[in-house]
Amino acid sequence: MVCGQALGWETWWVTRYPHGEHTRCRDWTRHPFPFERQLTALRKLWRQLDQDAIRREVARVGRELAQMQARWPGQGAQTVQSAMDSTRKLRSALLVAGVAPKLLSQM
Repeated sequence: MVCGQALGWETWWVTRYPHGEHTRCRDWTRHPFPFERQLTALRKLWRQLDQDAIRREVARVGRELAQMQARWPGQGAQTVQSAMDSTRKLRSALLVAGVAPKLLSQM
C-alpha cells in the first residue's frame, strides 16, 4: 500500500499478493496500459456479434479504450477509472441485450 490507508471500498490493484494499491495512489507511469486484454477481447467480440446496435456500442467502447491507450499513461488513475466504468457499463448492456455469457467471459 502506498498511502498506508486500508484498501476499503475504493478501487485497488493487487501489486504483490497480498499487497495492493488504490487506483488513485498507483504510479501509473511505471506500468503498461492495463486494458490491453479488454481491447483484444472487444475486437473479437465485435466480429462475433450480429446485432448492429450492440456492435456499434462495442466499437464505441473499443475506440474509447484505444484513445486512452494512445494517451497512456497521462492522467493514469483517471484514465483507469474511466476505462473501468466504460467496460462495466458495456458488460451490463451486453447482458441486457442477451449476449451469451461465454462471449462476455472474454472481456
